[in-house]
Amino acid sequence: MALLFLPAVFILVRMFDLQVIHGADFKEAQERTSERVEALPALRGRILDRNGNILAFDEMVFDLNIILAEIEEPESLFMSITELTGIENEKLNERFLSIVQLVNDRAGFAVINEGGVRKTVKRGEREKRRVLRSEMRVPYELVRGLSFEEMSWFVTRADQFPGVVFTERTKRKYPQGEAACHVIGYIGPLYRADSHGAIEYERLERADFFRNRFSEEVSDDHYDTLEARGTFKADVLGRTGVEKTFDTLLAGLRGFRIVERDLRTRREREIRKAAPRPGCDVRLTIDLPLQRHVESVLASARKPAVAVVMDVRTGEVLALVSAPGYSPDRLQSPVSPDTVREIVQDKARRPLINRAISEQYMLGSIFKVVTAVAGLEEGRITPTTEFECTGRFRENVPGFKCWIGAADIGGSHGSIPLEKGMAVSCNVYFIETGDRVKGGPLSQWAGRFGYGEPTGIELPGEVTGTLPRPDRPVVGAAWSDIDTWNLCIGQGALAVTPLQVAQMMATIGRGTDEGGQVRLVRPHIVLETRDSTGLTQDAQGQGPRNDGSGIEGWRLLPIEDGTIRAVRAALRAVVNDAEGTAHKSALAQLDSVCGKTSTAELSKTGTPAPHAWFAGFMPAEQPRFSFVVLVENGGKGSEVAAPLCAKIVEYLIRMR
Repeated sequence: MALLFLPAVFILVRMFDLQVIHGADFKEAQERTSERVEALPALRGRILDRNGNILAFDEMVFDLNIILAEIEEPESLFMSITELTGIENEKLNERFLSIVQLVNDRAGFAVINEGGVRKTVKRGEREKRRVLRSEMRVPYELVRGLSFEEMSWFVTRADQFPGVVFTERTKRKYPQGEAACHVIGYIGPLYRADSHGAIEYERLERADFFRNRFSEEVSDDHYDTLEARGTFKADVLGRTGVEKTFDTLLAGLRGFRIVERDLRTRREREIRKAAPRPGCDVRLTIDLPLQRHVESVLASARKPAVAVVMDVRTGEVLALVSAPGYSPDRLQSPVSPDTVREIVQDKARRPLINRAISEQYMLGSIFKVVTAVAGLEEGRITPTTEFECTGRFRENVPGFKCWIGAADIGGSHGSIPLEKGMAVSCNVYFIETGDRVKGGPLSQWAGRFGYGEPTGIELPGEVTGTLPRPDRPVVGAAWSDIDTWNLCIGQGALAVTPLQVAQMMATIGRGTDEGGQVRLVRPHIVLETRDSTGLTQDAQGQGPRNDGSGIEGWRLLPIEDGTIRAVRAALRAVVNDAEGTAHKSALAQLDSVCGKTSTAELSKTGTPAPHAWFAGFMPAEQPRFSFVVLVENGGKGSEVAAPLCAKIVEYLIRMR
């Protein structure tokens, strides 16, 4: 049916061209040249890992365009396109009709700017004929994204397909599949409606977004012509990850050219050209082989999970994994319905969520590191201070038991100092410590370690987590001792991101510098950006360079070296002490790992299962790496997260 209808439409278009355009003004019909403006695409910058492995790049593809005044047999053209590409004839017919409608709309109405307000006005008949004649002699896109081979097939048969011209366009490619997908992100088309309910294209156009993305200033007439033809509606933007944060640097600047076409010979002459300017390359801190290894480790958990590995000396994030992941290539337009169902609409697995920074979790016992630092620095305990654990905090305070005092265990830890308390993760020891520190100083120390605020990593969507404080208690309730006791063991309203935990462990691992100062390690994921000439560009003020510059701007923490050494020794005991909660995880057989397990119970009934955590650093002497592993609803940190972390540490030992 489409093939039968198509010739009739074509005949009507041709008759309109002959009777209205040429018949209305014989003088205009004598003109033998036409002029058009074309936008030239800029190659989007590459995204690389720290060693130069390509994570994202642009390749050139070709769009098939038709000139209505010159095309002779559209049905033959459509049949060839279908045979070569598999695109259905009906879709080609629909696109052809939309081009005809667009040309008529362009001829019939003009968009003017009146006092900063864009208005649509009807053209007069003479102006309408002039614009219609002009528009029928410029290319309009019929098919997007042909390969070089497909384009070449038509070019070598140009005499069979008059009125067909090709323009170049870029297409984003992600050659590493799912690897580092949440770091890299992906690009996508303009939203029909953004978060404010507005059409994104219209909002950006009003802000001169598209005009400002030219390498040289384009005239108002030429810009309006491109805009009226819908040139910019096919633009793509970085939607997540580094693609979004560095979209402006990556995108580059498009060029344009003015072309004159001889209507008799169909030869073209370039009158003016402004070359596009490629986008900057962005080199990340990520180590691709390590990233892949960590991804394979988390895949064995068969549950949503997170892992982060950092260099404690520079804050460089060497691996950041949020499982499950997705392939960014599958989200390149047009996105198939299967992809939408499997990735976008999967509410259970939520593969698009970067759990390392965009989800917040109950932390549990890992927070005891903060409690230990607060107790030591506030002078409430020393490393040798002992507290008696009878299995519960106080007889007259229900609900605050040590895990060893649970009904199915029924034991106690006895009188223990800090190192032993950390090794066996004694709740009573740290509740006693927190009770002496009090809620105000305890929450202040948590804030100094970065809880309750974003780390500032160069990725979009980072949440702050929740840090309860006496001056900001849970809504509807005044701060009480119960809030302090919950906080000092990582329970209650506290919620954190895995990256915040890795940041804290990196800070303890880095310890005091040559000047005897402790600084909060700032995670960052970009080493540098370079333009097409090889010059290093400002990475939008984000993060230090790979030479460590920028570290002097890290927040100073008022922590004594003795406190760092005491906490490190306690964390080492978690792994190496025979009673340490991580001793049976194979970490004890590795190269002096310091760390802390955590089993963050979400309910008293045990449903859902607790989050399993392990976080730490290594080696114990002169630490280099910090790491965190979280398995959502995985169970015990000692039995689930710590063994997974051991597999990561084994790789780090070889890597070091």
